[in-house]
Amino acid sequence: MDVVRLAALLLLLAFGVASPAPLRAQTGDTAVRIDRAILVAALDPARAEDIAATVPPPDAVGTPIRLPHRLRRSDGNVQGVFWFRIDLPPRRALPSMPAVFIPRLTDGGTFYLNGTPVFSAPASDALKRVRWRRARAFVLPAHALREDGNVLTAKIVSRDFTFNFPHMLLGPAQEIATATERRQVLDQYGAQFTAVTAGVVGAFILCIWWQRRRERYYLLFGLCSLLWSLRTLIYGIEVVPAEIWWWLRAGYFLVIAAATATLAWFFLEFAGLRWRKWAWVVGLHAILGPVAVVASNGRLHEAVTTYWQGPLFLIVMVSLVRFAWWGYRNRSVEALIITSGVLLATVLAANDYATVSGLFARTRLYTLHLALPVLLITIGALLAIRFVRALRESEEANRVLAERLAEKERELAMHYERQRQLERRKASAAERQRIMQDMHDGLGAQLVSSLVMVERGGAQPEEIASLLRESLDEMRLAIDAFGQADIDLHGALASLRFRMQPRLQAAGIEMDWTMDHGFREAQPDERTAMQLLRIVQEALSNVIRHSGATEVSVRFEAGGDRFRITVADNGRGFQADAAGGLRRGHGLSGIRARAHDIGGEADIESSPAGTTVVVRCRLPRVVEAANDAA
Repeated sequence: MDVVRLAALLLLLAFGVASPAPLRAQTGDTAVRIDRAILVAALDPARAEDIAATVPPPDAVGTPIRLPHRLRRSDGNVQGVFWFRIDLPPRRALPSMPAVFIPRLTDGGTFYLNGTPVFSAPASDALKRVRWRRARAFVLPAHALREDGNVLTAKIVSRDFTFNFPHMLLGPAQEIATATERRQVLDQYGAQFTAVTAGVVGAFILCIWWQRRRERYYLLFGLCSLLWSLRTLIYGIEVVPAEIWWWLRAGYFLVIAAATATLAWFFLEFAGLRWRKWAWVVGLHAILGPVAVVASNGRLHEAVTTYWQGPLFLIVMVSLVRFAWWGYRNRSVEALIITSGVLLATVLAANDYATVSGLFARTRLYTLHLALPVLLITIGALLAIRFVRALRESEEANRVLAERLAEKERELAMHYERQRQLERRKASAAERQRIMQDMHDGLGAQLVSSLVMVERGGAQPEEIASLLRESLDEMRLAIDAFGQADIDLHGALASLRFRMQPRLQAAGIEMDWTMDHGFREAQPDERTAMQLLRIVQEALSNVIRHSGATEVSVRFEAGGDRFRITVADNGRGFQADAAGGLRRGHGLSGIRARAHDIGGEADIESSPAGTTVVVRCRLPRVVEAANDAA
C-alpha cells in the first residue's frame, strides 16, 4: 500500500537524521579534535578594562579543563570575561594551511594566535544580546605560527547565566571549510527551511479548515505548524536589543508551549477523544515558564529550560499514547503513520532538550528541525488526502441524495396527479349530482307546473311560453355544465346574456350589463363559476317573472380576492320573507344557498321602488384551487 511505503520512508528519513555523524567524520581523518584547554582567568563581573584587554591578567592561575566546558554564572545580566589557553603543535606538525573549526560558540569574543588576533565575533554588551547559532572557522596565518610551539588564546565575553566553551577541530583549511559549510546547512539553513515548510503547511491546512470548520483537527494542526514556524524563526534570531531579550525568550517558551498543546489537542481531536478537563492545567503550565523568565529577569531561565520543558514532552506522550491506542483499535493506517513520525520527532526533540539543558554537549547538532519538515509534510498530506476523500464522499452522497430526491419528486408528482384526478372526479360527480338535483328542482318543477296549467286549461299561451323558455334555459345550462370539464366563467356569462337578452326584451325590460377589469381578469374554479352562473340566471328569471320592471342592471366587480355581483331592477318589489309563492320563495332561497355553498353571502333588499340582489364572496383562483388539491 502507498501509505505503508510512506510510513517506511518517514521512518528511514527520520532515523537518518536522528543519529548525526560525528564532526570528526565530517572533516576527514586528518582533523584533530581539541578537547583540552586551560581556563586562565574568569573575570566575573568584568570591568571595562577587562573587556578591552588583549592579554589575560599576568597573575592569573590556570585551571585545566576538558572541552566542551560549561559554566554557570551568578548574574547573567552583566558582562563576564573568560580567558582560555589552548596549546597547539609546532609549525612543522601542522598542515600547510591549518584552520580551526568551532561547531557552535553562542557568545562572542576574540581568538589570538601567539598574541596575534586571528578571529573575532561580536559579543553581548549593554545595548545588545547575542546568541550565535552558526558554526565558525578561521585560518591560522603562517606569519603568526612558531616553530617551537604555538598558543591559541581565546577571550570570551558572556552576558548570560550559562556560558559554554566548545571543543574544536584543527585540520587542513579545505576540510575545515567543508565541515563548516556542511554544519551551516544542517544547523542554520535547516532551521530556515523548517520555518518556511511549517508556515506553508500550516497555511495550507488552515485553508482546508476554512472549508470544513466543524472538523477542528484541521485548525489545530494548522495552528501547530504555524506556531512551530514562529518558534523556528525566533530560534534563528541571533542579535536582539538588550531591553527585550528576556521578553523574547519568554515569547519563545510560550510559542513552544502553545505548539505542544495544540499538537496534543490535535491527536485527541483527530481520534474524537476528550481532554477539556485537563486544558486548564496545560494552560497554567504553558504560561508559568514564560512568566517566570520575565519576572526573574532571566535568573530562572536555565531552570525553565531544564524543568519546565520536560512536562511538555509528557503532555505530548500521554496524548500520543491515547491516540495510538485509538488507532490500534480502529485499524487506522493514518494513526500508525502519524504515531511513528511523532515518536521519532520526540526522540529528536529529546536530543535537543538534552543539549540545551546541559545533559549533552552544547555543540551537539540540533536534530528536530532536520526531520520536522518531513513529519509536517507527511501529516499535512494525510490531512489533505482525508479532505479530498471527504469531498468525494460528500459529492457521492449528494449525488445519491439528488437521485433519491428526484425519484421521490417523481413519486410525489404521480401521487399528486392521481390525487388531483381523484379530486376532479369527486368534484365532477358532486357537480353532476347538484346539476341533476337542480334539474329536478328547477326544470322538473317548471315542466310539472306547465303540465298542470295546460291540463286545467286556465293557462294563457304567453304564460306557457314563458315557462317553456325558462325550462329551455335550465336545460341549456345543464348541458353546458355536462359538456365541458372546465367552465369558462366569462364565456358562460356571455352565453347566458345572449340567451336572456331576448326574453328580457320580450318582457319589455332593458338590461344594463357591466363588468369591471378586475372581474374580467378573475379565473375562479369550476364550482364557483357554476354557482355564479346559476345565481345570475335565477336573479334575472325572478326579474322577468315577478318584478314587472322596465330596467335591470347587472354589475360584476372584483378587487383583490373579493368580488361582488349586483342585480337591481326598478320593479314593484316584494317582501323577501313573505310567502310569495313556490317559485319566488324557491328562487330567493336558492340564491342564498348557492352563495353560501361557495363561502359567500347574498343580500336581498326589496321596496316598492325595486329589488336589489347583492352577492359577495372570496374569489378562489384556479392556481389556489390546484394547490389546495395538492
